[in-house]
Amino acid sequence: MKIRYILFLFIPFILMGLSQSDMSLKKSIKVRKESPSYKIAKIDAQNAQQLASFGKKLLNEGRYEESLEPLKNAIKLEPKDADTHFHLGLAYGALGKQGKKVKHYKEATRLNPEHAQALFKLGLAEAALNRHQQAIGYYKNALYSDPYLPRANYFLGLSYYLSGRYKEALPPLKKALDSEPENPQVFYSLGLAYLKLGEYKKSLHPLKNALSRQPNLPEEMAKVDLSQN
Repeated sequence: MKIRYILFLFIPFILMGLSQSDMSLKKSIKVRKESPSYKIAKIDAQNAQQLASFGKKLLNEGRYEESLEPLKNAIKLEPKDADTHFHLGLAYGALGKQGKKVKHYKEATRLNPEHAQALFKLGLAEAALNRHQQAIGYYKNALYSDPYLPRANYFLGLSYYLSGRYKEALPPLKKALDSEPENPQVFYSLGLAYLKLGEYKKSLHPLKNALSRQPNLPEEMAKVDLSQN
């Protein structure tokens, strides 16, 4: 396969998924887990910390719908808790409710301007709408707050690439390889950036690394979507 033909292929994005659940809220919340290894959970309906922790637990278990109620009730009790807003945004995003997702990510960053994960998620939301200049700003702020934030350098480089800023894409993509040395998509994006700059020899190594790790990468990369992040 000639390298020149790779240029027209789509660029990768990673779906980041979470999970789904069930719960009922009264003066105290009682949820009987399906698995016999779980006991009945008793949550004080007036304790924001317990509600938030329980909602996050449901979210991490893959029970998106059911995580909404405890997270929303936690916010009613503690409306200035940035982390709970962030997790409620995750739940809405997993359920495809994009407007509510972004609303809570933004509220998280308003309450805590250095909330790296919320900033990163807002970057993904902008990138999904092809607003890569805005996405770049969010990614850079996220990395300023947390220089080691997983995947942030990769997506920063990708948005630079998709904005036609190929030279600026190189440093974050190279940094991404430090944390994701086996990820074929990082190699692939780096190779494409070199190709766009006309540096064909430099493109060979990352492209060969990408295709050796995932021979069907070009086809797979054309199918990825950011809308659920």
